Amino acid sequence: MGPPRRARRPRRRDGGGPARPPARRARRAAGALPAGAGGGAVGLSGDARDDLDTVLDWDGEAERGARAPLLFVHFLDAYEARFVADALGALDDRRDPADYAPTQWVLATLGDEWFEGGRAVAAADAFQNARERIDAEGWELYRDYNRTRIDHPFDQSFLNYPRYPTDGSAATLFNVRVDDGAGSSWRQVCPQDGSTSRCILPGGNDGNPYAESYDDQLAAWANGEFKPMDRAMRGDLAVRFAGGDGE
Repeated sequence: MGPPRRARRPRRRDGGGPARPPARRARRAAGALPAGAGGGAVGLSGDARDDLDTVLDWDGEAERGARAPLLFVHFLDAYEARFVADALGALDDRRDPADYAPTQWVLATLGDEWFEGGRAVAAADAFQNARERIDAEGWELYRDYNRTRIDHPFDQSFLNYPRYPTDGSAATLFNVRVDDGAGSSWRQVCPQDGSTSRCILPGGNDGNPYAESYDDQLAAWANGEFKPMDRAMRGDLAVRFAGGDGE
């Protein structure tokens, strides 16, 4: 993850909050984790084994305050990279082997023949590589990695949006794609009971970077909050239009 290519049919939690990177998908992808028969794990002990247990016990929620989704996301990337190196490394240099990697749903089911040393060894190595990257970056929890990264095309500090930790992933309805600096460009909830609809933008309504409304909705977007879609006037009145006699 960069956010891995995740499940296409995520489930949403009640109440409109972040979706889980869905339990069914997490269970299947977890089949690639280096947990062997009887709960053993090839070459993992100490802190690495503790981290593996954290992922295996994880409920699948991509929540910013947890460590498991951070480990899971980077393990899947490392596992895919190991498959590419072992199974596709012989492709000629006219093609990028990574372009031919299967989806990570498929990767989780591949057998020993696709990996040098077997699948269990490859998975353990990938998990260690993921932990090494996490340690090198100084990340502890998902919030340290999963942050808004929306930058202006000119990439100037006064034009770029603030960084906020957030939940979700590319596999959830709470869509966040960290490596792409992208996510849901509009969120809207329209109740069918006649109550007020709600919405939020990942930014603001003003193109002026010096205006408060340039980025005043981004923090709420990152926190899964919404604003009411009604016609009530808010804030200070800047311009009033009124009818006249044409002069």
